[in-house]
Amino acid sequence: MGSEAGKAADRLELVNRYKADLPANQITAKNKTVSPCKRRYDKFLCGPVPLLWLSMAAKCSGKALQLGLALWYLAGLTKSFTVKPTRSTLNLFGLSRWSVSRNLHLLELAGLVTVERRKGKASQVTIVEEPRSPGANDGETGRDTDV
Repeated sequence: MGSEAGKAADRLELVNRYKADLPANQITAKNKTVSPCKRRYDKFLCGPVPLLWLSMAAKCSGKALQLGLALWYLAGLTKSFTVKPTRSTLNLFGLSRWSVSRNLHLLELAGLVTVERRKGKASQVTIVEEPRSPGANDGETGRDTDV
């Protein structure tokens, strides 16, 4: 029996040496290595996110693009275009509640979102999936085109 315990200790020492020799970017689990590219990441942005939407949000001042990315992140999590921004998600994107209020107004003016504000509750934001291009003319300019 003494030789069995000695063999087990030797095996344990070999495994520990093997783990110590692994590069820092590899994970070990039960003597298996997982490459970093096979690793599963916690958070990601679900797509596709329309490039026109992103470019219009980027042209707004302030942190409107950051707020837009946070909204698209929440939309991917909930699988719905109507979301309620949470403080934890807003903190993840570096947004305070005051900057959210200002930038929601900017995104609303740009026609990228619609907002339902409720006193004492979180605003309910609906992402406009296909925003109007800034150059689109639909007759709302007030000019007569029937000359």
